[in-house]
Amino acid sequence: MVLFSPNVQLLERVEHLMVVVAQTLTGDISVRDALVQHTPEKYEVEREIGECSRTGAALLERLALPVIVIDGCVFQPYLTGKSIEMP
Repeated sequence: MVLFSPNVQLLERVEHLMVVVAQTLTGDISVRDALVQHTPEKYEVEREIGECSRTGAALLERLALPVIVIDGCVFQPYLTGKSIEMP
């Protein structure tokens, strides 16, 4: 089963841009043509990578928080600014 998550699609777009870079290095297309055709896509990919990085960092922060069990009830604190609070 092949999953086409947004992350997989993003990696495919990065790979496509790398192919364009390789084509400019080999002279198959001019640098000017590559820039005109692919600069908007490059900026969009950069934006999406930034979003993925922020999401990943937030998930890692959440995973680093302790899970507290009191009398069978599970409490997981959450971050609010620089402090940790209990729900």
